[in-house]
Amino acid sequence: MPLQRQLASEDKGVRNLHPRKGEQSFYADDLTQTHDGQAYAVISQFPGPLGNTGLAIFCSNRSWGDTGAIQFLTDPSFARIAFDKLRSGPENKPARYFQILVRVTFRDGVTTDISYVLHRIVQEKQPVFESSTK
Repeated sequence: MPLQRQLASEDKGVRNLHPRKGEQSFYADDLTQTHDGQAYAVISQFPGPLGNTGLAIFCSNRSWGDTGAIQFLTDPSFARIAFDKLRSGPENKPARYFQILVRVTFRDGVTTDISYVLHRIVQEKQPVFESSTK
């Protein structure tokens, strides 16, 4: 994808590829128990393959993390937090492409808490054109 990804889900948590001051470079999941713990989830919105569509990806190491991430972006009270963080530019519109990191806590396989950790507005990479002068 022609994007500058900022967060990457890994086996034991989420890697912050470009940490800013005060941020961790790795957010480790607490998966010591099967149905209790805490997992980080990445919510990504990227351009779709047709160019005029979008692709939403919810990624976590536990299904409860995925469920919490989906709830974060679809529940009006959580979605308001997300879209307030993503507003920028002169028109104050939410960014079209982004990644959001959330922490999802669960007990007995049920989400008990979802919290915003950080976000990044994802920029499209500019295509590289090579000149073919011979």
